[in-house]
Amino acid sequence: MSQQEAHIVGTGSAFPYPVPIERYREMDAKMRRVHGQPESIIATLRRLSEKSGIRLHHTVCPHWLPEEESPADYPDIQDAVLQEDIFTPYNYIPPFWKRLSVFEEILRKLGTKAARNAIADWGGDPRDITHIFTTCTSGWTEPGLPSMLIKELGLRYDCQKAELNFNGCFCGGTCLRLARDAIRAGDGKAVLVVAVEMATLHYNPLLTDMDDLVTHAIFKDGAAAAVLAPEGKWRYRKTGMSIVPDTADRMTFNPPLRPGDDSYRMHLYKDVGGALDVYFREGFGAEILRKLYENTSKSPPELGIHPGGVKILEGMKRPLVESGWPEDGLDASFETLFSYGNQGSVAMLIVIDRQLKAFKEEGFTGSPTKENRKLVTMAFGPGVTVEWALLEEVA
Repeated sequence: MSQQEAHIVGTGSAFPYPVPIERYREMDAKMRRVHGQPESIIATLRRLSEKSGIRLHHTVCPHWLPEEESPADYPDIQDAVLQEDIFTPYNYIPPFWKRLSVFEEILRKLGTKAARNAIADWGGDPRDITHIFTTCTSGWTEPGLPSMLIKELGLRYDCQKAELNFNGCFCGGTCLRLARDAIRAGDGKAVLVVAVEMATLHYNPLLTDMDDLVTHAIFKDGAAAAVLAPEGKWRYRKTGMSIVPDTADRMTFNPPLRPGDDSYRMHLYKDVGGALDVYFREGFGAEILRKLYENTSKSPPELGIHPGGVKILEGMKRPLVESGWPEDGLDASFETLFSYGNQGSVAMLIVIDRQLKAFKEEGFTGSPTKENRKLVTMAFGPGVTVEWALLEEVA
């Protein structure tokens, strides 16, 4: 008996307040000035924000909104945002307990909205979902997101669930890989994957180290979801994970560890892109690229690479071009970065959502004389860990 294949059959996303990036910079400066930070730090944050190319500051927190606006001005996203301003009453540095006191509400809202959108895109019966895999790096509560989704979506109470929390940016890809494995094992009728991140809930204007400023400038909030099933439009052909050697300190994520800490701290070092460049040209990453683009006599697969930042995408460009991809192959990934920022574990799922919906608008391209479209996905996170996959369009 042949092994059952996994297919992505539906995708969806959900985003909170879309704050204009200039308002974000103004508000960051205001918060830092309240705490007497030097203008040089404020200028550095502004410069990092400008260099990121990010156009909107997606956030669940309403204190970032322009002064003339309020949560009521966003009726279409009331089911995905926080109404309470938890920052202003604490001079913009709410204690850790206050940040996490609202976490559960937003986790449920954002996760449910993204899941509903993916299920609607699929068009199937939610009660056919047999497994849920979720990830989040912004907080923790139990019962967790899968239990919330079972209730909110009306899923079966024997739906099998697992949470992969506090893994970081690569873990949306990990959840997809585990969903694929469940289907290939013959256990899954339909599998739901949901990622949620709320980086701005942990914004701390007292942090002034360069790596803290970088993460403040690029990490944003959102959620994305996917449904996988044995039959569908996009076959999940290949997938895997690897660690880039000697890069454990390049991306890190820690809880409050020092006296006075009031938030989680993310660190993204500036040479991550350079490490990826070397790994995918000279290390095991070169073998991964060969697996993903085996027949170089044909057009290369489309690319959906983790929009972790300009330097990360630029670091990937040379090995991809040298392996046969076009110079503009990363355009869709750059556009996702500029539109939504780095959304952690959500980011790669957003890229897939955008890419597959764009392909759907273009229509099926396969024919007896033309190869079906393929899509390569990659996500990078602490480790540095690489999650990769190859999707193939089917008739």
